[in-house]
Amino acid sequence: MSDSASGGEPTTAAPRLVTTDPVSTAVVRGIVRTAELPDFFDSSFGTLSEVLATQGVAIVGPAFALYR
Repeated sequence: MSDSASGGEPTTAAPRLVTTDPVSTAVVRGIVRTAELPDFFDSSFGTLSEVLATQGVAIVGPAFALYR
């Protein structure tokens, strides 16, 4: 995690636990190898964007991935 908002050199912050309110997420599940992740992300994020638009759902946050 880096922070260069001050305009200086990026700094590394220590990990910390953060509590947030629950939110709904749209999900595309897949079983992919590590080397295939960029293509999977490109495809799934594009698909999500199209499907949500047809449903009239606005994307209000950044894309994220859970890989395990």
